Amino acid sequence: MKEHRPHRRGAWSATAFAMGLVLAGLACLCAVPAGAVEDPWAPGTSWLSVRAGYAKMAADQAPNGAAGYGIGYTRMLGPLWVFKHYSLGANVHHELLGRVGPAAVVDVPFSLELDHHFLWNGGLRPYMGVGWSANYLKGYRFPDTPGDVRGGAYLVGGTNTVVNANSLIGFDARVGTLSNIERTYVWSIKLNYSWVY
Repeated sequence: MKEHRPHRRGAWSATAFAMGLVLAGLACLCAVPAGAVEDPWAPGTSWLSVRAGYAKMAADQAPNGAAGYGIGYTRMLGPLWVFKHYSLGANVHHELLGRVGPAAVVDVPFSLELDHHFLWNGGLRPYMGVGWSANYLKGYRFPDTPGDVRGGAYLVGGTNTVVNANSLIGFDARVGTLSNIERTYVWSIKLNYSWVY
């Protein structure tokens, strides 16, 4: 009898889609104007970012963590009443949350994010924020695990520092929950590089 092999097309399709988004983001980054920016945190300034690092699902019997990467756009907002130094961003990530043998758990979150930036004197400028996401969650090569879209919310914190007139480097950490999944958290720690214009 011929051995049945799990169908892998779904995993490749999701990975190819996410890689296409990253390549599209890099193409946009190459088109960023080259003019120097005096203050990357000034209202109206935009950041285009790429990031990569560690990602994991924290839950009972969850697999070991793996890796994730993504792209994002951030716009510095003008002051509104007492609210100053805020930004609004949009991100898409591809998170390999873990593997068990040939099986894998993948999360592709599309998110909106509101951050507050602390404009400390010195090299590092931290930020904290909240985000809301639509997550495509899929277990590949698990039996009876069709892809599912779930809402999510998360907290984010990190810091950035200036590299040159148009570049920042930093890291961020995110921890969030997914709707209708109890006692399950998704978290990540990533390095990021931002083009400022």
